[in-house]
Amino acid sequence: MRIKGSASDIRINRETRQTTERLSQNSAKLASGSRIVRSSDDAAGLSISEKLNASTRSKQQASRNAQDSMGVLEIMEGTLSGMSEMIVRIRELSIQAASDSVSDTERGMLNLEVTGLLQELKRTAEGTEYLDNKLLKGDNKKLTVQVDKGNNEHDRISIELVDLAQTPLALGISDVKVDSQLRARLSLQKLDYAQGSLSQSRAKLGAMMSRMESTINNLSTSVVQETNAKSRIKDLDYAQATAEQTSAKIRQSGQVSLAAQMNNQKGDALKLIS
Repeated sequence: MRIKGSASDIRINRETRQTTERLSQNSAKLASGSRIVRSSDDAAGLSISEKLNASTRSKQQASRNAQDSMGVLEIMEGTLSGMSEMIVRIRELSIQAASDSVSDTERGMLNLEVTGLLQELKRTAEGTEYLDNKLLKGDNKKLTVQVDKGNNEHDRISIELVDLAQTPLALGISDVKVDSQLRARLSLQKLDYAQGSLSQSRAKLGAMMSRMESTINNLSTSVVQETNAKSRIKDLDYAQATAEQTSAKIRQSGQVSLAAQMNNQKGDALKLIS
């Protein structure tokens, strides 16, 4: 008569081991909230979900890049607004100096303010910067913003700084003076051109800001869609997992009880033999 290593023992031990393993796996899934905690759970699903995760995180960073660039554009637009006010003031002084209601003495005093405003325009244009980039000086370079996950040209947006030169020289008003009636009158046309150039630059910045906002919105939508796709692949169905966990616990309890009964039966058989 065989007591140890019977077919029943082996079968019960195998089933108990498998149940314990399933309980362990389900516990790990319930703890992580993911139905895929190791590649053997779903190798294809794991590969797809990891790709989606990489894509999602890349697009989230691209969105932050676009938001940072919005800050740069807002700095530039705010500076141009202040510069426009200065040009309006210079034109106002030119109109005053162009009239015979003031003498050359007063025109000389008005010209002092004009000279100071032109110096401030120059300082503002050359001093407005971001990360050591002169934004309004007219440097022949561009700021490139990575706004998508790829490495292609359409994944980036460039801001051409050379198109945004706003120094008095670039605006054509570096030689504006109002110390005589003739110079004051000649200055009006130059100031109108400068005002138009500033307005054009502000329009370019506005268009760029609108484009960045659209890019941010598109990225946000894409992130939501990819997150939902990843969730459908990888996230755990808690109702199903809980039911399986409960079933496995009941099965394990029955297997333990059955193993105990088998041991008792063997003890009884040994008593009879003895």
